[in-house]
Amino acid sequence: MKSRERTSILLYALMVYTVLQFFWWSYLIFDLYHDIFLLQGTLAELSEGESVVQIKEELTKKRWMIIGEGGVFLSIIILGFYLVLRARKREFSLAKQQTNFILSVTHELNTPLAAVKLNLSTLLQRKLGDEGRVKLLKMSSYETDRVIRLVNNILTTSRLESKGYKLNKTNIDLKNHFQAYLDQYSSQFKRNLNVHFDVHNSFTTDVTALEIILYNLVDNAVKYSEENQSVDIQFVQKNGILEIMVTDRGKGISENEQPQVFKKFYRIENEETRTTKGTGLGLYLVYNFVDILKGRITINSSEMGTVFTVSLPEQ
Repeated sequence: MKSRERTSILLYALMVYTVLQFFWWSYLIFDLYHDIFLLQGTLAELSEGESVVQIKEELTKKRWMIIGEGGVFLSIIILGFYLVLRARKREFSLAKQQTNFILSVTHELNTPLAAVKLNLSTLLQRKLGDEGRVKLLKMSSYETDRVIRLVNNILTTSRLESKGYKLNKTNIDLKNHFQAYLDQYSSQFKRNLNVHFDVHNSFTTDVTALEIILYNLVDNAVKYSEENQSVDIQFVQKNGILEIMVTDRGKGISENEQPQVFKKFYRIENEETRTTKGTGLGLYLVYNFVDILKGRITINSSEMGTVFTVSLPEQ
């Protein structure tokens, strides 16, 4: 941090020095032309050459030429410094996000792996009944699934950025497919999900993309809600459009942060003080897969909670 502050001070000092030097050299050039004008005026009085008026007009033209060219050079200097400062700010922001990502991934991997290790050690060292063994195995399975989902999110992000994503269109029964999917999620994470389906027909889309969108929206809602609060999920199918609304009852997202939440690695909390799980990839994947499916996503947030609404056309 101190190194960055020193660099910033040096950069601003260099900018101020360059601008001051520019004005100093401009003054010297003006002064030089003024001396030349006085000398030419004196020579004109001693000879029958150019009149003093002509010499003065020539000096005025040269002054305007200096002002014009100097203005262009000054604009280029200021623009150059602005671009350098903007690029530097972006670089620092990206470096901070990547650092936060590494910290979050370390945390997200360490916690479930430590839990699995503890469960296995308990199984090895203690004589447990069938019920106790099943409980520990289920807990280990849950923690393993957390690691798998994290790895899948990272791999999916990599594929999106390197090779793109090819749609695999499938016709599915929305209610049958996602009711089972959400029931499993609710049971596994022990969270109450209020699911409502207003769908009447099958829907053609990329199932994997839709699952990624839904899972990450629900996962985000669960993370930012209290444990005793439910999450509402609504499916509405109308005129070839599927609308999915995921509502949490968290603290909400400020208007300033709403445009930022879909950026890669972005997290509302600092990694050193955060209280929620995650890596900053979930909503980034949601946004990109919604875009791939030619849909749109909106946020409606208040102090009472947040509603993410995804609208997807049939493929």
